[in-house]
Amino acid sequence: MEFERAASLRDSIFALEKLSEKQKVVADGKVNRDVFAIYTSETEGVMAMLSVRGGALVNKSEFVLSVNELTSPEDAVSLIVDYYDSSGNIPREVMLDFPITEEDKTLLSEYLSLGQKFKVAVRTPERGAGRALCDMALENAKECARQSRLEGEREDKNLKRFSDMLGLGYLPARIEAYDISNIGNENISASMVVVLNGKVKKSEYRTFNIRTVQGADDYASMREVIGRRLSHIGDGTPSLGECPDLILLDGGENHVRAVRAVMAERGMEIPLFGMVKDDFHKTRAITDGDREISIALDRGVYTFVYNIQEEAHRFAYKSSQAGKKKTVTHSSLEKIDGIGPKKARLLLSCMPLAKIRQSSKEELEKIKGISEKDAENIYGYYHKNEGR
Repeated sequence: MEFERAASLRDSIFALEKLSEKQKVVADGKVNRDVFAIYTSETEGVMAMLSVRGGALVNKSEFVLSVNELTSPEDAVSLIVDYYDSSGNIPREVMLDFPITEEDKTLLSEYLSLGQKFKVAVRTPERGAGRALCDMALENAKECARQSRLEGEREDKNLKRFSDMLGLGYLPARIEAYDISNIGNENISASMVVVLNGKVKKSEYRTFNIRTVQGADDYASMREVIGRRLSHIGDGTPSLGECPDLILLDGGENHVRAVRAVMAERGMEIPLFGMVKDDFHKTRAITDGDREISIALDRGVYTFVYNIQEEAHRFAYKSSQAGKKKTVTHSSLEKIDGIGPKKARLLLSCMPLAKIRQSSKEELEKIKGISEKDAENIYGYYHKNEGR
């Protein structure tokens, strides 16, 4: 009766069966080709690819797209061009499961052949081994679409149950989660991760560097961050201009109360909850500031919330680490006589710190804005123990 686990096991078995197909599809040892197929439904589009190198099937990939991104064969051709622009691994032959005009075939062949020592053939096979590979790619695309649909349905169910637990009365289309990260009393930052329609949307993520709080004060930092974030609602700023349907904080009732006061000052009422961790730093419950709502007994909801909280923490830590690295790098250069923040930025814009340490005086002098005396000081600072 463990339906979700059963579905996961079934998917794993299917994946293993698909993996074994690599042993079944073997062409002539000289064959290097990629095969593309597209499948569209009312809700999504999938482009699938099979890569054959040295006659063996060495890789398969599926790209899930919105219906608007894959409305015609021309869209698929554009996606293929984008794929090769990124990967650069161009085979001698490209096979397509779908028909395109002879003109488009010629243009695609000429484009992919640029910079190669061979001409890339573009074909749409109707029979034989090529047709069999196209059929396999199409089946992969269909299965990927099915899996994507099932995953979406599971996410929708989890989001619906989560909404019911919180008593929202609606599905929150935009969820924002916040976490504070600091290293000592410096480099304090906050992350804002965004979940749109049940799925993380990394292009909407934002980072806030704490400006007004001295030292590690999570409550004050969270008040500052949420206050700054709410000030952008409706101003057209990408991501920040949108109004969230639900705000989640990494913290307990005190975090919620601190932020609720900020909302009250601005006359805003946005559903706000804290994600409470246990002594082992695992998500334990949700709090509205007055009561706790247990999510431990619903595995789907628990996983949904846990993943959001971990993503907020990961992104906050990453931002804080980046700030620390920048501070350490600059402070190292600024210890050198005659090198202040401006010249430190100038040096780092020309080369990384490791290269600066290894550079000769002559190389450093070539940097515009760095004098002969500066170059001597920099070289002397990093080589003062040589010869001792």
